[in-house]
Amino acid sequence: MTLCINKLNIKDNNAVWETLAHESTHVAQSCLHSGYIFEAKYSPRIFRAIRAEAPHYAKILEGYASSDRLTEAEAFYMELRPPAEVKQMIIDACEITSERTASL
Repeated sequence: MTLCINKLNIKDNNAVWETLAHESTHVAQSCLHSGYIFEAKYSPRIFRAIRAEAPHYAKILEGYASSDRLTEAEAFYMELRPPAEVKQMIIDACEITSERTASL
């Protein structure tokens, strides 16, 4: 993964973290067969949390095609999570893929 610093204020730790968490979520999603980090039953909670904690993200999500909205919602949601949780999510997603690959 490469972060383009011409669009990112590298001196703003929060901006760097949010971008890293968001894009790392997309990497983890690509590792999973379903393409999603969370089970479908958690989708309403994800959208509620985004509306409550980051309404500006909820507005951004309205601009996405419905087929991409959940993928992006998971990434925005992970920006709001503590670093340890995001790291564990990525590790878990990648381990599932490694186990699946090793068994082939």
